[in-house]
Amino acid sequence: MTSTAKVVVKASLGLLARAANNSVAVVVPQVVGLVLVLAFAWSHGYAGTAAVGGATTIFGAAVLLSVGCSITAIRAVSTQIAAANAPVSERTAFLPATLQNEFGIAWVFSLVGLAIAWTLVALTAIVSPEISVAVAWYVLGATPWILVVPHTSVTIGTFQALDRDGLNARIAMATGGAQAVSGALVLLLRLPLEHSMLLVSISGSAVAVAALAYRVRLLTRFAQCPVRIFPSWGISNLGKEVSLRLAAGADGLVYMTIFLLATTVATRSSVTSGAAVAIAVAVMRLLIIPIKQLGLVGGRLIAQGAFESPRTGLRTIRVTASFACIVAALFVLTWGAVPGDMPMSLAVLLAVQLLIEPVAGVQFAVLKVAVGPEAGVALLLICYWIAAPALLIGAALLGLDEPWMIWIVLLAVRLAFAAGVAQITKREMLGTR
Repeated sequence: MTSTAKVVVKASLGLLARAANNSVAVVVPQVVGLVLVLAFAWSHGYAGTAAVGGATTIFGAAVLLSVGCSITAIRAVSTQIAAANAPVSERTAFLPATLQNEFGIAWVFSLVGLAIAWTLVALTAIVSPEISVAVAWYVLGATPWILVVPHTSVTIGTFQALDRDGLNARIAMATGGAQAVSGALVLLLRLPLEHSMLLVSISGSAVAVAALAYRVRLLTRFAQCPVRIFPSWGISNLGKEVSLRLAAGADGLVYMTIFLLATTVATRSSVTSGAAVAIAVAVMRLLIIPIKQLGLVGGRLIAQGAFESPRTGLRTIRVTASFACIVAALFVLTWGAVPGDMPMSLAVLLAVQLLIEPVAGVQFAVLKVAVGPEAGVALLLICYWIAAPALLIGAALLGLDEPWMIWIVLLAVRLAFAAGVAQITKREMLGTR
């Protein structure tokens, strides 16, 4: 093996290790949510499943809003690290000022997230009055939790930028375990549904607040002076700062809406078709969200100047992501070969999409950190809020609403998006056309 190949392999293994830790931090809350739904199904039947499903969806909307806070924190801390001439562990003098700014903006997302949550509770009272009371009790107990989610996102991004990915994973596992155990203890009491929902969310809030306090305490230790989460009223360009965070987390909202539309269109053909598309969406989320962490890790390393050049960094990131995506594609093909709810034709299309994710998913994540949160957002909106809906609605009107037909549309849009991301990368990172 040549020396260049050895360097690439070593860098790839480092990327995989960091991304694996970050994937744990991302996946654990989703696993806890699934366990909670299953536990309520056991303790309270279909009513419990519906109520906690609605409540966790509302909570998820507030969480989705704060994703950009993590990405901008990675970028803010990484650029400060790159400007200092010292090891990462010693480049912390800027942390208090940088984090006070990040935490101050996070308060905006806390209040907006809470407003969105209670608005959705009101809508639930209109659409599903039979579960609305239980959902309202859950959101009431989860109010402190919703308020600290954006600040937790800031600390997660900061730990990543400080190369503390393993610490993020350990805290996530400890927090998730504590929330799961406390929830199980509440359900063992066999209380009425509304009371169980309230107590489970209160216990989850207590764990979340304690975890944030621990994270801030660690940051204070790293900075060797107090780090405060209270808002700074002197934030300049607050509107621009908020818009940057919205842009950084826009892809989650965009993908959620387009996948909902795709599932709805497929369901017009049959419930079975709708279920197949829903399963495909769940599988792709399960695989792509962890793989995307390679882009966030790689982007921060490029921003910190850890690679010889951005071109070298991109090459290493693409090689690593290609390996991960090939493994994921083989997994999907194996799944499709087993008789079940996913047709083989659909599995083949998912595998093909995974092969372009090193650019469409991972490289797009690199742009968010290395170039800026707004990089590629216009392309994202054009592809997924203009082109994709028009094509999906057109397919539905023509009767082309089988699962594999729906995914051909999504694959075509993904290919166009990947081509656009490649062009933006050449222009913004590599200085070529």
